[in-house]
Amino acid sequence: MEGPRYVATVEDPAATGGHDTAISSAKRVALLPEMVKLASNDILAFRKQCGDSFVAVNKEGARINEVLTFHDVSHDESKQLSVAAQGGGFGTAFSSALKTEMDKFDNQKRFSVSYLGLGGASQTIPLTKEDMLNAVAQLPAQSRAAARPFEMVIIKYSELPNWPPVVLPRNLTDMEVLASAYWRLRTLYLFANDTLTEPHWLLTLDTNRGAVVELQNQMLTDMNKLQNTINHCIAGDPCTASDWRSWKDLDYRAQLPMRGSWADISYNSKATDLNQIFNALADARIKYWIEPPVKLRCQRDGDCVPIKGIDDLKSKMISRMRAF
Repeated sequence: MEGPRYVATVEDPAATGGHDTAISSAKRVALLPEMVKLASNDILAFRKQCGDSFVAVNKEGARINEVLTFHDVSHDESKQLSVAAQGGGFGTAFSSALKTEMDKFDNQKRFSVSYLGLGGASQTIPLTKEDMLNAVAQLPAQSRAAARPFEMVIIKYSELPNWPPVVLPRNLTDMEVLASAYWRLRTLYLFANDTLTEPHWLLTLDTNRGAVVELQNQMLTDMNKLQNTINHCIAGDPCTASDWRSWKDLDYRAQLPMRGSWADISYNSKATDLNQIFNALADARIKYWIEPPVKLRCQRDGDCVPIKGIDDLKSKMISRMRAF
């Protein structure tokens, strides 16, 4: 027996269409005005304080899982049990026909119960038929006395009616800009290392082993520059992010190899036009390295890249392939 608790009072879901209606009603709650203002002006601070979602529905109560086993059952008895079970009687009561069958088999030592109780205030474990029937009858009261949470429904704040239409990311401090750039570079450095040491990477054309090694050296040089700048900031020297504010890691990403093999790329293997092959490989690398972070950063931080920017990265890839 389970009952939902909502973040706000809603209409009875059974009377108005069920589960989806209840969730729709829960979405009609509103953020406090001060939280709307915080989300509008500083989405990172809002998420730090509130997260990105809230618990809209909490289902709790008690549950009994039972397996009734009838032993040494004849064909005729099996049919009779089937009829008795189909007569209803599960939930918080058993039908009289099913009780009669349980009594008969229990008296003949051909009946057993496997029991699992979840939630509720009962301190005993039913071991007999009578105990089991009593536990089922007492389930509503036990559930009310000590309800246990079974399921939560999570809703994003952005689905609420008064979520601000424009959410501006907070301006990062110079130190935050430097730290973000450093960790993005370090992540890509480790990715590059994986391409050189792990199987299943397509090291070919402009992303052969030598090119990736050189790319990794460039990353390491930039990481060292960032580390020195960060150390000066920590020491109290004038701290400025300068060109790192406009820096993006997409150029580095566009020079990393494709994960997989030629079989994972959609192109005509019998094609004689190399441009078709170059275009297919560039598309695969864009889809793997560029599109996921671009989409995430635009949604999360407002750091968006126009389609032309992605097309330019693809053109650079193809130019490097032709030069190779």
